[in-house]
This record gives sequence, C-alpha cells and structure tokens, in this order.
Amino acid sequence: MSDNHLPDHHTPMLTRRQMLSRSALLLAAAALPAGVVAAPPPVAVLRVAALEWSAVETLYALGLTPVAVSDIQGYDDWVGAPVLPPQVAELGLRTEPNLELLASLAPDLLILPEHSPLPVSRLQQIAPVWEYAFRVAGKSLLNAARDNILQLATRLHREAQAQQFLAGFAQQMAGYRQQLAPMAGKKILMFTLISPRQVLVLTQDSLFGEVLAATGLECAWQGATSLWGSVIVGTEQLLTCQADIALQFSHNDASVTSALAGSPLWQQMPFNQQHRRYLLDPVWLYGGLCSALRFAGALARSAGEWHA
Repeated sequence: MSDNHLPDHHTPMLTRRQMLSRSALLLAAAALPAGVVAAPPPVAVLRVAALEWSAVETLYALGLTPVAVSDIQGYDDWVGAPVLPPQVAELGLRTEPNLELLASLAPDLLILPEHSPLPVSRLQQIAPVWEYAFRVAGKSLLNAARDNILQLATRLHREAQAQQFLAGFAQQMAGYRQQLAPMAGKKILMFTLISPRQVLVLTQDSLFGEVLAATGLECAWQGATSLWGSVIVGTEQLLTCQADIALQFSHNDASVTSALAGSPLWQQMPFNQQHRRYLLDPVWLYGGLCSALRFAGALARSAGEWHA
C-alpha cells in the first residue's frame, strides 16, 4: 500500500492537530513501561487508529498514542496498559467498528492484524492500512512482535524510537531474568477465568510461555494448544496439572472468582490448598513486547511471595 496519503514534513499540520499530537505524545511517554523511554519524536506526528488492542502497544513503543481504539472498555478490562487518555475516540466493537466515525477522524493510517475479519478494502477508502502478523512461521512470538515494531517504525520514520525501546526492553528482560534466577525451573500455570466452568489456559508456545522460558521458568500446562497459544478447557482440568505456582489473570471478572470460591472442585485445586495461586492485574495475553515486559515484571514482583 502506497504511503502517498501520509503527510510529509513539508505539509503544514493544522493547529488543532499540533495541539492534539503534542498532548498525546506526552501521555504516551508517561505510559511506557518503566525504564523504556521513547526518543524525541519527529515534528510531524501521524494520526493512527488501532483497530486491534495489540496495535496500541506497538504504537506506544514508538512514542505514539492512537487517535482511536476499538472497544475501549474491553481494552481496560483485558489489557489495562498502556492507559488510554480520555481524548482517544471509541470505535465500538473490534469486529464491527464505527467506520463513519473512523472516517470523520481523518486518520493517516489504520492498523489491524493480518487475516482480520474487517473489510480491508472498505478501510482503505478511509486511510492506508498496515496489517501486522501475530505468529510467523519459524519465528518466536517475541521476535515477531519485535519485527512488527521495526516494520512500523520504518513506515512511520521512527527508527530511533524503535531502537531505543528495544534496547530498554532487552535491558529490563535481562534484569527480570536475574531476579527470577532463584526460581529457575519452577512450573508456572497461567490461566484466566471464562466462567465458573471454563478457564482459558496459556500454553508453552504462548507469548507468556516464551517469557517464562526467557526468564528461566517453565510452563506447567502440557496439554492441547492452538495458533494463539491458548486453549479453553473445563475448570476440572486444572486439578491434575502439576504446577508449582498458579497465576490467574484478572479481567474485571471478580464475580466469576466469587462464584467459584464456594465450589468443592475449586477448593480441591492443589494451588488453592497450598496457597500458591496469585492474582495478576490485566495484561493482554495476545499482545506484543509491552505486554511481555509487563508480564515479566509481574513475575518478578510476585516471585517474592512464592514459597521456596
């Protein structure tokens, strides 16, 4: 797709856009993970809409805030960070965004994943579209996410921001691995509740399964997997999973957890009987490097409470 519709550095930006862009950049820098700071941006800032949640963190890695995001309430429940400032427009459902509203925002670029069910040809009538990959044959999810940052940086001429973010990412991951060294080899079960009867379990080849391996830990789940590195199974299947630690991701699901509290099955879970289940704040299970870094940080913080 041609970049002819993107503004160049010789095209004067509207005063309103300048004000919005500068405000958004300050908010974006404040929301980046600790220790990862975006380099100073070019003068011209693009108006980019994120039609999938993982696109938000790819933009943040480059020091950009999207002008619009689909399903912000769902984003807050399942992703949590980077925090979206109030001026980001709500586009509605990820599967059915409000295209009229999107067009009225005059975006310079739309970002969505490959194989999205959205009508790409219709979206291209609004603005150029960039599609990114989640899983690439022969590459880890972490490397695929890294490539996405570099590819978008090239397209938006923000290579310096990408390199600075990636350097900070590598440094922080090395630090987390060192912090977690005493826990090396521990088997970690990762899941989130769907209902009292069903759980979504992250597998060894998930994004966070790769983070476990990168920090010297192991994924406890040895069952089925999928393209996304997760499976939905009956809650009873957790009963036989051999895990040293269970990490439960929250997503505004306190009512489900409460409903399970009195369940004999839930009470029989070894990780509950041994007090080895830890509740984590929302982190996007299918995100990129920002999500990976947040999860690694959560691992390092919670490890201080794990039993030896």
